[in-house]
Amino acid sequence: MAPDPPADEERDEYDLSRRSLLKVTGAALGSTSVAGCLGERPTGYRRLGYGGVPWFVSGDVESAVFAPLALSLSGPSDGLVAHWTLDGTGGTAADAVGGNDGAIRGAPTQGVPGVHDSTAYDFLSGSGNYVEVADAGALRPAELSFGGWYRTDSGANSQTVLQKADARFGDEGYAVDVQTDNSVRGHVAVESGRASVNPWGVATHDGEWHHLLLTWDGSALVLYLDGTEVDRDASQSGAVVHSDRSLFVGRGDNGYTTYYGMDGAIDDVRVYDRALSASEVTDLYEGVTETATATATETPTATATSTASPTQTETATATETPTPTPTETATPTATETATPTPTETATPTPTETPTSTPTPTPTPTTTESTGPAPVARWRFEETSGTVAADSVGSADGFLRGSPTLDTTGVFATSGVTFGSSSEDYVEVADAASLTPTAELSFGGWYRTTSGENSQTVLQKADARFGDEGYAVDVQTDNSVRGHVAVDSGQASVNPFGVATHDGEWHHLLLTWDGDALVLYLDGAEADRDASQSGSVVHSTRSLYVGRGDNGYTSYYGMVGTVDDVRVYDTALTASAVTSLYEGTAPSPTPTATETATPTETATATLTPIPNDEFGESGYGSHGYGGIVDN
Repeated sequence: MAPDPPADEERDEYDLSRRSLLKVTGAALGSTSVAGCLGERPTGYRRLGYGGVPWFVSGDVESAVFAPLALSLSGPSDGLVAHWTLDGTGGTAADAVGGNDGAIRGAPTQGVPGVHDSTAYDFLSGSGNYVEVADAGALRPAELSFGGWYRTDSGANSQTVLQKADARFGDEGYAVDVQTDNSVRGHVAVESGRASVNPWGVATHDGEWHHLLLTWDGSALVLYLDGTEVDRDASQSGAVVHSDRSLFVGRGDNGYTTYYGMDGAIDDVRVYDRALSASEVTDLYEGVTETATATATETPTATATSTASPTQTETATATETPTPTPTETATPTATETATPTPTETATPTPTETPTSTPTPTPTPTTTESTGPAPVARWRFEETSGTVAADSVGSADGFLRGSPTLDTTGVFATSGVTFGSSSEDYVEVADAASLTPTAELSFGGWYRTTSGENSQTVLQKADARFGDEGYAVDVQTDNSVRGHVAVDSGQASVNPFGVATHDGEWHHLLLTWDGDALVLYLDGAEADRDASQSGSVVHSTRSLYVGRGDNGYTSYYGMVGTVDDVRVYDTALTASAVTSLYEGTAPSPTPTATETATPTETATATLTPIPNDEFGESGYGSHGYGGIVDN
């Protein structure tokens, strides 16, 4: 094939599709750079290019596989603590760099055309469609940059792009919105006061994609629109004063009951823990990717292509031989199922492999059972950090305050201990897995000796005794209580005369089957309410472990330890609850003979192909690489 024209002849003429193609190929291979010159190839193969040696992609992998990460490598990565590309579909907006996934509220339209050939979310009219990200330490840096892309032509005022604040113009946190059809505004609360920017006379509702980014370096708040500074406030100073509220994409509020949605589309939202420079913001706007400056140490042929063009001194360092074993980076989803080494045994032979089964339950006595599987489970096995992992799904929790991890738990495991303050708790953002409607089971283990009343084990409700959701708490030293809001009203249980504050581990579990709410204490039924019926009526609030509230400003913490909290989308039977309490039921046998064939067609295998047209300018033969289908 003929090489692309030299960089100095055409580089300024590349359109967005070509730049985005570069990002697609780079994103598809993680940090590995591959060939820009695609070279010749056999029929039926795809090729990826990005400077270096061409690679064939074998396996029946759709081109769309490479699209979701199109923006993941563009712009600076240093200090990037949260990045919602808003690609794909489903109930979660994934954080591409951390664990701060967002829960999708309402019904925004997913998969609409985004920036640089990616996809985006259209939040439509109204304030009921948005993304909520639970508060986390990563979202509260002392210095920061934040923003993203938006597009609207609605004419509506006060369209929020991002808010993590107590209010739009509050005393805590940060936010940015499209104020009118010719103005935008943003603020950051800092130690000396509130820094704010509000440029006018800018086109904001023209139906084109616009990039908004704000930076705070401790002494100035700068707002960039489409890569250019448009306003600055240097009247304040100090570290950012943060709100502990969630971060919202596509929705803001006044701190009370007035909400401001985005009547348009949003894409590629980011938070950095530092103030980006003006040039970095411009690069982010233009879609420049850092992978183009990868400093490879080999390929001496790169020095042979001076081509008398001194402008290539920047890109010459990007010529690299793709030696970082790209065959490993192409299978990121196989971490759990690929352990029985399925690639070597295309025909699984169960008589040969029983000894290599990894037994995915390292502590099978920790209440695994052959009954229904939970839809969310927090084991609290972490020894440090701010995340309480959901061991069966994606509903990870975030530690608030200073709860103690790695404390003695149930069955020789670890739990989480909450102090006397109601500020110590775990928050899990609302998610579809936490809101089953037809049937429900929820609860966990607790231990306390405090003598205090109203110690919450779990609450996912508008209030302790609210009209939406479900909750359970240790009411007194001889009573517990719980409720589930359903179609006909509120089903509630409140058994008395039970030991609750004796310093021993106790197991609380509630089940709803559509006709009766049953509370089990230590594996035995302790109370039942059959006065209500219907599906569960859920709250959109977060799920809290170790904290409840009355829907206003009174909070009820857990002064003790909690372990192994679960939510099921079915009503467990009495025997299943007893087995869960006793922890004696056999653990499910992982059918290794079935998982030994993990549908290898979903993964791509990269094979280096010798080619005499590679790497003349670090991007292939003066090109930007790409994907070519036969």
